[in-house]
Amino acid sequence: DVLDEVMHETRIVQINAARSRDELSAMRGRVNEAEREVTRLQNELAHASELVRHDALTGALNRKGMDEALESEVSRLRRQRGSLSLALLDIDPAILSIMETYARRLVEDTRSPLKIEAETRLERAFEGADYVITTLAANDSRARGLELEVPLRYGYHHSWGDTTGPSGVFRGLRHIPVFLEIAREMERRCPEAWLINITDPMAVLCRAVFLETRTKMIGLCDGPPYFRIIIEQEILELPAGSLKVKMAGVDHQVWVLEMSREGKDLYPEFRRRLDRLEKRFSVNKELSLTYGYFPIPGNEHISEFFPYFLNDQATMREYGLKDMDIEWHRKRRGDKLKAVKEDLASPGPLVPDPLPPEEEVLEMILSLANDERKEYVLSLPNRNLIANLPEYAVVEVPVGLGAGITPLPPVEMPLELTPHLLSSAVKDELTVLAALTGDQELLFKAILSCPLIKSTRQAREITGAMLEAEKDILPVRFV
Repeated sequence: DVLDEVMHETRIVQINAARSRDELSAMRGRVNEAEREVTRLQNELAHASELVRHDALTGALNRKGMDEALESEVSRLRRQRGSLSLALLDIDPAILSIMETYARRLVEDTRSPLKIEAETRLERAFEGADYVITTLAANDSRARGLELEVPLRYGYHHSWGDTTGPSGVFRGLRHIPVFLEIAREMERRCPEAWLINITDPMAVLCRAVFLETRTKMIGLCDGPPYFRIIIEQEILELPAGSLKVKMAGVDHQVWVLEMSREGKDLYPEFRRRLDRLEKRFSVNKELSLTYGYFPIPGNEHISEFFPYFLNDQATMREYGLKDMDIEWHRKRRGDKLKAVKEDLASPGPLVPDPLPPEEEVLEMILSLANDERKEYVLSLPNRNLIANLPEYAVVEVPVGLGAGITPLPPVEMPLELTPHLLSSAVKDELTVLAALTGDQELLFKAILSCPLIKSTRQAREITGAMLEAEKDILPVRFV
């Protein structure tokens, strides 16, 4: 009897233990489910918060988002007993004075805590800087016309002329010494600062700085984000921010390698809609049909990298191309300055145009300052970023940007695209070496590497004529 009672009690204990385990397991299940629901709600709240701070059409920070980002930066600086300041730098005191007045008015009208400074000397502007943004043109008013008109006399056409062709080469020669001066002054005054460059020729200037200094430099072009929006919203008619693209190449010759949404390949649908590009981007359409991949940026830039579109006026007319009009270029600059002066003369607060979504400088700085990792397409030295291009190339690829740069897996460019990319990289390397050494034969070989050169004689004639035309402009002396 005693044994039966013990066995009975043991079974009751076992049943109770099993019931407790079942109840505990069920409770854990309910807890996990509740945690998943909390996570889901938190994600929805974060997404809603992001939507409130970003423009629904473009995905860029809206006024609320910009204000909150600025407020966050100001709070951080106050905790560190610092202040947020913007130093404007220009060697032309008259232009600098206009832009300083505009900036101070804007700060006053928006009640911003931003401190405005204006300097004509690098060392004073760079002291203690965290970020240096370069968007400049050295001796452009004198040289730009020569760099377009002289090659044209020898049969070389430029539809834009700031990156490749003889015009791009000589523009690089004008700007390389200026950028090396900037980078070396940054090494002395703000060695931890980031140099964010927007000036062309992008790859040439970045390569010179990477070779000759230790300054941290990023090249940023608005072409990739601009065309991502075009493809997403105008061609594929998708909601903002829903298209995933993979693109890579060199500056002003970037190729869209993949495009998808929620894992679905959208390139076939994009190709079916290529006719929508005919009017605005006929060259892009032709290259896309030829190579199977869409190139970036638009007609005037991308056409200069290929020997197919600019060799004669009949072909140029077919694709809606024409030689760059230097008077149009000068007028555009004058109109921008005139608009600033008119704004300053008008009563009431300044209301500047909103920053276009493809202009990502501010968001990049916020990513770097706050370690907010985001993907950008940037120009960087090719440290295994594009596996089948040489190490000396400066490539334009997607990377993660937070407190620093996080490379993504190496890109393998399609074989049929590599000759054009490699040709551009060789031309850029020869241009940089020519600028650093003053070797006229290297300069000739850089011109010889340009896509529309028809003969060695043409290349030598353009080289000699350009050196003569810019002998009082170029900061490099060639022998």
